[in-house]
Amino acid sequence: MNKKFSKLSIFILMFCIALTGVITNPVTAKATETIDLYTSSETGTLYAESGYSHLFEFDAPGTYRVKLCVVLKNKVSFTVGYKPHGNLDGYAIQSISASDSEWQEFSNEMNIVFIDLGALPEDTYSVYVMFDDETDFWIYVSATAGIVEPAPIIPIVKEKSVTITAGFSDILDASEDGVKWLSSNTSIVSVNSQGKIIGKKAGKAVVTATMKNGNQVIYNVTVKNNKYTEKKADVDDVAHGSVAIQVYNASYDKSGNLVLKTRIVNNTSYTIVNLKNVKLTVKDKNGKVVGTCKVTNKKVLVSEYSNANYSFKIKKADVKKKNVDLRLAKIAYTGTYEYYLY
Repeated sequence: MNKKFSKLSIFILMFCIALTGVITNPVTAKATETIDLYTSSETGTLYAESGYSHLFEFDAPGTYRVKLCVVLKNKVSFTVGYKPHGNLDGYAIQSISASDSEWQEFSNEMNIVFIDLGALPEDTYSVYVMFDDETDFWIYVSATAGIVEPAPIIPIVKEKSVTITAGFSDILDASEDGVKWLSSNTSIVSVNSQGKIIGKKAGKAVVTATMKNGNQVIYNVTVKNNKYTEKKADVDDVAHGSVAIQVYNASYDKSGNLVLKTRIVNNTSYTIVNLKNVKLTVKDKNGKVVGTCKVTNKKVLVSEYSNANYSFKIKKADVKKKNVDLRLAKIAYTGTYEYYLY
């Protein structure tokens, strides 16, 4: 055996113990467990395709992180194999090439490589090292059981959809205190520290609620204009032989009047020429009257099996509630019609 190599043995042992302690990542054991350390080392000379084998045992419950430190005078390729001692199956193999980047130069004459065998449960193991060329070697085996680093917490992200009306507000429920709120576009929707959102103008924005534990609730907020809307009815939507009057749009004009746009749908064989005693009543979402439009006679012309659109107006002075979410309003109609039969 090379004497210079022998003189460095103790120092290299200390170096490897220190370095192994740095790179070892304990993977098991509870916080109250004692950290157990297993070490073994051996030096010698091996010829090409001759092997060094060793038996090591972990007798404490748990899983161990096992590493080999191999020190060679000259870099040579070698193979590491390991398995539970009583296992009849083949060895788990790792190969190290002389040209691998894992090698570290300790001095001009000494080269070190670390091999991580991974996490192994309590057992007795056989390990061998087979060199491709003759070499002086020093091998250090370490096994460490210690405190597990907690697994990273993956935040839980939930998505919800919310629709509000421009000029009105709503409270988003995050179910806990200390939530951080953020709007992706404050010109469309703003949010305060209590989760109260206010619709600024029509559009879409995302409001994010972040909990103390990192979990998030993402609210996809749609802001709509303050108007009542329904899909316009057609003749096929009305029973044969019937006439229907539908309010399909209601909104405030610039003067504050409440304008109601209606569609008269005529699914009869005669022409509608007049509406009598029309009464249109607008109520808020709570059923309170916002305003009423009353018309004794209104001339119209709706041919057989067709429809036509007409507007009614509730003057600002007759609007009982000036700031109402019309998008959630309810509108009722009563009245009769006159027809002309050709």
